[in-house]
Amino acid sequence: MVKAFAEDPKVSFGDVHTGQEPIREGHDPGKGGWPTIRYFNKETGLAGESYTKKVEGMSMCDELGKDEYMTLYVEEAGKTILSATETGGDKDEKDEL
Repeated sequence: MVKAFAEDPKVSFGDVHTGQEPIREGHDPGKGGWPTIRYFNKETGLAGESYTKKVEGMSMCDELGKDEYMTLYVEEAGKTILSATETGGDKDEKDEL
């Protein structure tokens, strides 16, 4: 999944090991269980926002383990479109969100 968005300048993936980098202020790692998934964009600023599950009764790991849900999540949080990234097409439609 990460490779699918590799050429999109609006998308970056990161991983923080809270035992080594104890970022706590406003981020509440582990509050909703592990892993803690957050996204950051212009609207959220440095505080970011937590991932909101889409499927009732499915764990977050199972949900985001499916490419369709992970793609939707990255597109929504990154305000981008995977197909535009893959084809080099115009992303302006999603940019307006």
